Amino acid sequence: MKRFWRWLIALVFIALATIAYKMLWASPTPIAGAFNIDLQAARGLVTDGAGPVEVRAIKVAEASAPFGAMVAGKSLFTQKSLIILAYQLVYADGSAVMIDSAHDLSLHQRSFAPDGAGFDQDAFDRMQQGLRAADLILVTHEHLDHLGGIAQSPYLAELAPKAWLTRAQLTGPTLSHVQFKPGDLERFAPVDLSAPTSPAPGVVVIPAPGHSTGSQLIYVRRADGHEFLFVGDIAWHADAIRHSTGRPHVVSHYMLQEDRQVVANQLLALQPLLAKDELTLIVAHDDAQCRDLLERGLVVEGLKLP
Repeated sequence: MKRFWRWLIALVFIALATIAYKMLWASPTPIAGAFNIDLQAARGLVTDGAGPVEVRAIKVAEASAPFGAMVAGKSLFTQKSLIILAYQLVYADGSAVMIDSAHDLSLHQRSFAPDGAGFDQDAFDRMQQGLRAADLILVTHEHLDHLGGIAQSPYLAELAPKAWLTRAQLTGPTLSHVQFKPGDLERFAPVDLSAPTSPAPGVVVIPAPGHSTGSQLIYVRRADGHEFLFVGDIAWHADAIRHSTGRPHVVSHYMLQEDRQVVANQLLALQPLLAKDELTLIVAHDDAQCRDLLERGLVVEGLKLP
């Protein structure tokens, strides 16, 4: 009888360990060639010298999360910063394109810190002025920390006509988290995106559903020829791309409702691009990478406002 109980306890332990491994440490094996990033097609849609002269960024908010929640298999006891930014592409003629819009205080309190810790109201106000001054607004995807600054903007009626949002972004299953007010979605003219498309000089939007139904890569060729690829939240940290390892199942499936296999395939496709000198990947929430890009002058801190 004692042997039976020992075996039963051992089997229960093995079962719990297997579930824990699947939920917290395992990541799908990426399939080579399943996702293709056709940079040549993107390059063919832009004209040399016509792109922006600067890429700028403003940090609107900051939170933290266990490293193991960002990259499966990493320590759950090590905290890493999650920064929430908006980017600005500045052209020689003074025109500008904004990429992403962070979120407002109410969304920050609901999703990150009930006391508002880490939210910079002054930066949010400056970002709003950047959105108002922009000729075009793009978002990498429709989650609240990328689209929320538009959804909760006091200037939404002014921003909607120049917000280049896709139909997938405006109908995604997680869009309710952004909390558009009744009737506001009707202000937008949805874009049907099925192939790489250039909405502005030196800029190409590439559909990449997976993390969300409206996720997309944004390719930018600066006027001097340097290339950027905004990857949104395909990865929260550059290590996910380095190791082709996505978020753990409990985060990826239950919290984000993303297609884990597709994201794994995208991470593998991005991996060889991470080491290219002429192309800079921009991982939306990676604090260490952002600081490195600022130090190297590839991204300039702060927005240019009228």
